[in-house]
Amino acid sequence: PESNRNFKLLKGDGKTSNKLIICEDYLSAIKSARVAAAFACFGTTLTISPADLVQFEEVYIWFDHDNRQVISKELKAFSFVRQFVPRSKIVKIGDPKRHSTETLKGELDLCL
Repeated sequence: PESNRNFKLLKGDGKTSNKLIICEDYLSAIKSARVAAAFACFGTTLTISPADLVQFEEVYIWFDHDNRQVISKELKAFSFVRQFVPRSKIVKIGDPKRHSTETLKGELDLCL
């Protein structure tokens, strides 16, 4: 899946093209794109369209958890995503860019 919305939607490695990781920043999206398609919100406000979401079977909301506001925004994003992709999950192990590729891949395998 691709998007022309400021190049925020990054293709994954091809093996997991049915999975999408939504994260806060571009560096996290680049790292996440090693294991799945990735989308950078550039903050915690979800700006991905339903048309982009429905291309995926699984969506993971993976925010940094670096302040209190993140949790409420994360739940709001999750509620929105879940309307279009029932197999959605919030990942709570911290910033994706701080984890190894193996940890990212393992977390996706454990989540759903």
